[in-house]
Amino acid sequence: MSLNPIDWFKEGLNYFLYNFVYVLFYYLEIGICMFIDWIQELMDIFSGTAQVSSSSDYLINIFFSNGAITGVYWGMAAIGVVLAFLFAIISVIRKTFDSYEKVKMSFGQIFTNLLKSILLMLGLNIGMSVIIMGTNVLMQQVVYVFDHADELSNGKDKIEFTDEHYAAMARIFNTIGNYSLNPSYKNRYNINSCYNDIRTDLNYLADQGVFDFYYETVDDKNNVIVTWQSLLQEVANAEDYTKEIPVDVYNEGVSNALYDVMDALKNNSSIPVLQSYERIETHNSSKVKLGKVLFLIGTMGNGIDAAAKNDVYNEHPKLDDPVRAPFYREVKNVYKLGDVNKSFDIALHKTNYLIVYIAGAMMLFNMGIVIVNCVARIFNLLFLYVIAPPVFAVLPLDDGGKLKQWTTAFLVQAFSVFATVISMRIYLIFLPVILDPGLTLSQNVIVDMVGRVILIFAGLEAISKANGILTGILADNAGWQSISAGDMSNYFKGSLAGSMLARTTATVNRTPLKILGGAKLSHKITGSGDNSKYTGGVLGFAMRLPGAFTGHTVSGAKKGIKDDGKMINYMKGGSNGGQASGGGAAGGAGKGSSGGGAAGDAGRGPSGGSSSEGREAAIPPQQRNMGG
Repeated sequence: MSLNPIDWFKEGLNYFLYNFVYVLFYYLEIGICMFIDWIQELMDIFSGTAQVSSSSDYLINIFFSNGAITGVYWGMAAIGVVLAFLFAIISVIRKTFDSYEKVKMSFGQIFTNLLKSILLMLGLNIGMSVIIMGTNVLMQQVVYVFDHADELSNGKDKIEFTDEHYAAMARIFNTIGNYSLNPSYKNRYNINSCYNDIRTDLNYLADQGVFDFYYETVDDKNNVIVTWQSLLQEVANAEDYTKEIPVDVYNEGVSNALYDVMDALKNNSSIPVLQSYERIETHNSSKVKLGKVLFLIGTMGNGIDAAAKNDVYNEHPKLDDPVRAPFYREVKNVYKLGDVNKSFDIALHKTNYLIVYIAGAMMLFNMGIVIVNCVARIFNLLFLYVIAPPVFAVLPLDDGGKLKQWTTAFLVQAFSVFATVISMRIYLIFLPVILDPGLTLSQNVIVDMVGRVILIFAGLEAISKANGILTGILADNAGWQSISAGDMSNYFKGSLAGSMLARTTATVNRTPLKILGGAKLSHKITGSGDNSKYTGGVLGFAMRLPGAFTGHTVSGAKKGIKDDGKMINYMKGGSNGGQASGGGAAGGAGKGSSGGGAAGDAGRGPSGGSSSEGREAAIPPQQRNMGG
């Protein structure tokens, strides 16, 4: 142990940060992620991608298969048939007495439309079931594609292990086994020396692509089987094997990985060895949890560095790389600090907590909109279903005009929910690309970071616009009125819950700006907040600090620290200003050419006199005693 007090201070500071400060940020992060997972369960039920647990059926199917709804529909269908004959008779009468040929339909078209309207009423019940089932299946496939995006792009990769691979693995296990015989094998010097001795073979296996996979082998009962490859994968993920680690510094990741291997060697003399391995494309759960995806995105870096303890997986991080894949497939749990500490560094400069907080708040807001829209979608579709017969009945009279409007409104209600769901999923693919440390927008670090921030916030804004894009594609002018009537997103934004969530989201987004530059900077960038006169926050404090210590100049007096809202009474008003009504520090309303004082209560320019050109006031001459 080092006797240097500086080393003691560093170790004590790191202990405090990693066991208190960083842990606090971690628990706040997983709190947001867990809440997103809970909201996702509701969103899946309402959007038709998950079944209701009580009846093992989709929620929208339960509504449409309700006996009361079916009875109402057939009653409306009977009314619709009567109306269809009535409108057909009216249309025939109009055609008969149409001497100016204003009625374009022929008698044959009128009777054809009558027959068509009746067939539509009779067949809509079956057609609606097919359409609803089709939209549910489509939504499920969309979610599946986004859940497996990385794996679908990789394809079914496979590796065959060679004798050279087995020889390197055997040397590693032999070295670890020898070090485990040391009575003090858990000593940091012993563990770190062991790791440095096996680095060469780990590096060789990595070059051969052995660690491009996450090794997960299970038996018939879905229990995980420990193999040579899975043990070595844990060791490879613990640290950057291309660099030697210092022997006198405790490394939690390396220590835990080697402890696991040593315990496995002691307790199991016949650890199985894989002959080949194929990339897994399945998950332990039916769907990937968005909260866990957002957590992993936070480990992908801030544009400069990332959180994986092995820097190899920080250069171009992916959800299915060997470090993040077990968490993505839910073999490991992001909500367990022990699992996270083995693979990731939870320090503020490694894990991107800020993007998780901001993106998480925005996702919660948009998921709330999706849930409200999904509920409105169910009732709007039921409404369109029930009123369909009277709308179809008008077909013999208007030759399909109202039918076209009904069809447009129905299509928009059926498919509009896809827009927000897809846009959120695209954004989760969008974020890792922006945060990738391997992506360099500019050689200038400030320009690079500003560019990433712009991309992140622009992507969040684009999510809210996606629904309008899809609606514009599906609808024409004839259906806009029906579509607007069924839009619940504006209601959600104006409701109590929506406004509270929106204010929370805005607060999360503006807080970093307020910390940096106060309300004034936040207002300038976001267009909201207090339009404060003075720059606050860290930036404002840094700007005012010199003035606080050097109050002898006009600039120092203006920007110096205030006492009860007044400048420090240091400088006196000018003597050449004749009509000066106030002297001292503020200069009153002095109109002299050289300025009444430092700040000037009348606000006439920086010098406090009549000049507004921003010149500093000249040092006033010594005052004469005019009183004799």
